[in-house]
Amino acid sequence: MSDRSVRDNLPLALVMGACGGMGTACARRMGQRYEVVLADIDGEGAQALANRLRAEGFKVRPAQCDITDATSVSALFAGLTKEPALRALVHVVGLSPAARDWRHIVAVNLQGARRVAEAALPAMCNGVGVFVSSLAAHAVTGPEVLHSLLDAPFVADFFERLEAAHPDGIDPVRAYSLSKYALNRMCRRLAAAWTLGFAGYAVGLVLSTALDLPSGPVIVWVLVAFALGWHGATRPRIDAPVPEPH
Repeated sequence: MSDRSVRDNLPLALVMGACGGMGTACARRMGQRYEVVLADIDGEGAQALANRLRAEGFKVRPAQCDITDATSVSALFAGLTKEPALRALVHVVGLSPAARDWRHIVAVNLQGARRVAEAALPAMCNGVGVFVSSLAAHAVTGPEVLHSLLDAPFVADFFERLEAAHPDGIDPVRAYSLSKYALNRMCRRLAAAWTLGFAGYAVGLVLSTALDLPSGPVIVWVLVAFALGWHGATRPRIDAPVPEPH
């Protein structure tokens, strides 16, 4: 690989959740065409990842960000320079049902993603955003009565109202499905707003079921690459070999 770390004409990409397997795989591939901001709640981990990727020749910078904290998200985007302009956002942050705390799952998967989306739009220049979701969203049944609630996750009594709408209780599996269902709705709304209201913007949604495979992060990255490919100005290279699933 040629040393891209000395290039100063690369557009900027932001990978949210860069320290996870999927985030790191996305960062490596985005690094073929972008300078990449490696954002993660684990600041030390982001720095260590940046050191590794710089040694591989990528131009990257680490950033600590807790997407459950509005101040942290605002600080991240405020710290992005206008040159190079932010052209791509890949949001892979998410908690699985294994996190156990259903409120925390929703706080990260839905509220956190919403904060990032709202902060990204004014910071981006002719860019594209991709949010990784899950087919678990389709496990939600009869959700029509919840639409207005799920579409407004920052109302003061959001969690209480969500709990009241499920008298039989909300376990981590249900919370995960609800959060991804709401994420899908958010992306559909953003697709219309970004495309119609701001010329040159696009937003995409990637559904993943391959994360339990050793090659899961690579498989997901191929899907992300196709999503980013919808926007010709920021089309990444996807010509590197992809390992076969084990």
